[in-house]
Amino acid sequence: MLSFITSPRSSQHLEMLQQNLQQALAFAGAPQAELVFEPDAVCLAAAWNRGLRRAKGEAVVFLRDDVGLLSMEAVPNLVRALEAFDVVGIAGTMRVTSGNWTDAGPPCLYGQYVHPLPAESYRPLGVTLHGAPTRRVGNMAALEECLLGFRREVI
Repeated sequence: MLSFITSPRSSQHLEMLQQNLQQALAFAGAPQAELVFEPDAVCLAAAWNRGLRRAKGEAVVFLRDDVGLLSMEAVPNLVRALEAFDVVGIAGTMRVTSGNWTDAGPPCLYGQYVHPLPAESYRPLGVTLHGAPTRRVGNMAALEECLLGFRREVI
């Protein structure tokens, strides 16, 4: 089973994330999954820790509440990545130089994500690409925290 854990800041965030995850799971052939929501935690770390204690999955995915799975292949890709690696994310670095993973700079950064652009932009979304030599890069030193997946036994 796959457990998704998040801490929604509002009922609107909860509803949007719940709909997004349900659509992604339905497209993936509805693998056995659970959604664990911890809305009243003092911080994200506390929410994720409480959610982890409640989660039943062999694999656990921590999400910020403003994250959405845009690709119809997101869940199958996540499951395959967790079969190959103990910990997975959407972006990260091979070298840690500070508390900010992007400070390592190229060529140590890998991954990609879509994000909203400022309101005055001519398009609503942008893509940040941090190098992509292959679909999966192993041996990362630090990962972007917006989506983190773990095999249960390594947490």
